[in-house]
Amino acid sequence: MYKIIIIEENIKLRKQIKRILISKLPFLSIAEASDEKETFLEIEETRPDLVIIDIQLAGENGLNLTKKIKMQYPHIPVVINTNNDSPEYRNEATLVGADYFLSKRSNTINELVTLIESIFSKASVATNQRSPAKHGQPPPEGLPHAASSSGRQ
Repeated sequence: MYKIIIIEENIKLRKQIKRILISKLPFLSIAEASDEKETFLEIEETRPDLVIIDIQLAGENGLNLTKKIKMQYPHIPVVINTNNDSPEYRNEATLVGADYFLSKRSNTINELVTLIESIFSKASVATNQRSPAKHGQPPPEGLPHAASSSGRQ
């Protein structure tokens, strides 16, 4: 089972995203957070495989929070999922270490589902290829970054 955290200030939207993801991807365990404090509590408790974060958060900018997450947990892929689809936000997301950027305005929930499937599929392949039992050596640190048209490599 893969674990993700959805960090979204709007509780109705957060619950809706969670409900849809669980219905389409039953192999997910999904935790929720709405601010920085909840985010780090959830990260420590659940040790997620992926974080999905909005830019607009109460008391904290999602880009600043992404930077803090990546500084402490560089191996956790981060997806920015936001209404703020400007080139400036995309560039800043890349600079703070976000692995992917999705616009809520131009992407559907199905595109988020496809991205999550891709990330976990590639992570699974990479893990199997790096298995010490298969190759007699320890796996390298970190997860590979799966390419997407709106993400970085």
